[in-house]
Order: sequence, then structure tokens, then C-alpha cells
Amino acid sequence: QARVDIGILSSGATILPRFEFESEADADCVDEMLEGVAAFVEAIQFESPDVSQTEDLTRTRTTRCTLIPDPVDGSTLHHVSNSGVVTVTTNAVDLVGRKVGGNGHGDEEISTSAWSLLEVSAPAALEGVGVSGDAHLGHILVARSSDGSMEAINITAAQYLQEASKLASKNVAERALLPVSSAQTESDEALKAMESVPPLHELIA
Repeated sequence: QARVDIGILSSGATILPRFEFESEADADCVDEMLEGVAAFVEAIQFESPDVSQTEDLTRTRTTRCTLIPDPVDGSTLHHVSNSGVVTVTTNAVDLVGRKVGGNGHGDEEISTSAWSLLEVSAPAALEGVGVSGDAHLGHILVARSSDGSMEAINITAAQYLQEASKLASKNVAERALLPVSSAQTESDEALKAMESVPPLHELIA
């Protein structure tokens, strides 16, 4: 199963480069020097397909993955694999950083979401992905698959739809717990939920 671990590090002279060829003694020495200056603050594990589907995929694809930091939103990164792109947004690094610096509030909680931005059906596979924050191109992701097709996705619009859908579902669930009159219908509830969704600039602020 795919997994992303998010960590926070101290800056300055305590951060040392690491090498694959360092000896065990050197590795232990560096580990000891770095003890306590870094910590994992969040972990996200993605759901994987069922066994039969996984077996079909392994026959046609060689699993590769990479992480692309979002050039516009520092709290967002994109997990890219052969089968698609999963966007992860978290305030974990900012929140823990503020608390370590003594600027955090006790009632703040870590908020993390992961959702599928792009999926590619087998036997095709992603061959290239680029994320742009250019003022002219906009906040977009461009992907090319092995069958030659290309797709451009407006990340800001996709993120807004994701957050709006999540908030609308939450509002509907909350209203379902309240006593309602017989005259109210499901369409009324859905409309009220969508009307309660804040504008785009507030959702992604």
C-alpha cells in the first residue's frame, strides 16, 4: 500500500547530508547527533485495489512513484504513481512548527486530506507529470500517459470541488440529526448544504 510520511526538521548546522556508502559506525554517529531535531508529524496511507486487480496491474506496469511539492500551496503535495495522482493537503508541518516555536494555540488540531486528482486505467500508465503555478498558465497539473493522451487539470478548481463536496456532506449529515418537518425534502437539504459552502478564496486560504 502506498504511504506518505511527513516530517519536520530543525534548520541550521544540525542538518547533515547523508550518503548511501556511509559505514555503520558513521551512520550511528550521525544518527546520535541528529537525535531529537526531527520528528514525523503525519502519515497518510492510501487504499489499494483488491488482490485480483493488483495482479492484473503488476503484469502491465512497473510500479514507480514520486512526490511533487505544489508550487502554489506549501501545505500541498502530489503523490504520483503509474496509476494516477493523489493530492495530499495537511497543516501538520505549519501547526507543529508554530507549537515548537511557542506560537501555537492549544485548541488547534492537525487537519489532513488525501484525494484522487487523476486516475489512469490499465494497461495505460502515467509517463510524465508536471505541476505549474505560472501566472499565465494557472495552477494546473499536466499529465501524459503511455497511450499518448495528455490531460490538463485545474488544481484550484478540483480542490474547491473536493472541499465543497466534503463540507456539503458534513452539513447534510449534521442536519439529518436534527428534527425536521415533513414538508422538508432531501433536495431542500442538499440545496441548503451547498448554499452554506464558503467561497473559493475562503476554502483554500
